[in-house]
Amino acid sequence: MDEIDEPIYDVAVECERLFETQIERFNQASDGNGAALIAELSHQFFTWTNSLKVFDDGNLNLDHKLQGHSEIQDQVLRGLDLMRANLAFVHMRDTPSDGEEAGGSVSDQPPQLSIEKCRGCL
Repeated sequence: MDEIDEPIYDVAVECERLFETQIERFNQASDGNGAALIAELSHQFFTWTNSLKVFDDGNLNLDHKLQGHSEIQDQVLRGLDLMRANLAFVHMRDTPSDGEEAGGSVSDQPPQLSIEKCRGCL
C-alpha cells in the first residue's frame, strides 16, 4: 500500500518542535514570562491538533479527511506555515534603529519576546 502524502501532519510536527525549541530558549534566557506565553500558545495548538485529529492514524487524520478538498487543505496549510514562520522568528533581539546608539553589543542582550509575532501564531 502506498504512503499517502500528509502535508498538514508534517507541518504540524514542525510547529510542535518549534514550540518546544522556543520554550527552551526563553527558559535558558531566564524569561519565565516569555516561556509561559509560548507554553500557553503551545497548549492551544495541542488542543487544536487533537480536536481536528491532526496526528491520528489512518483514515481518521485531518490529511486523509481533506483529500479531495484542496481549497480547505490549502487554507489549513497556509495557517500552519504562518505559525511556523512566526515561531521561527519569535525570539527577537533588540537592535537600535537608524540614528540610535546601542547601549551594548546586540549579542550581549538577552532575546526578547515579540508579542506582535505571537499574536499572529494562532
